[in-house]
Amino acid sequence: MLWVAELVPGMESIYTKKHAEIWPSMVELLGQSGVSNYSIHIEGSMVVGCYESENPQQTQEIQNRSEVITQWNEHVNECFLHPPKALHNLVMFLP
Repeated sequence: MLWVAELVPGMESIYTKKHAEIWPSMVELLGQSGVSNYSIHIEGSMVVGCYESENPQQTQEIQNRSEVITQWNEHVNECFLHPPKALHNLVMFLP
């Protein structure tokens, strides 16, 4: 799964700090929902996140029902000009 977002100018360090202090409940949820190899890359104000999942549909269903995801998004959304956008067309299924 791949997503992109644009940071509010000047929020790069705040966004980075929030992720350096990721909540244990968020780490647990990511594991329970099947997420692996999660990475986030920042280039200027552009943020690109990417993770793998054996079952992307199930991962999305679990995350969509999660209060932890809702709370995390509220925690970091002040950093974004617009909410992150998933790029579903770029999801790849590897053998």
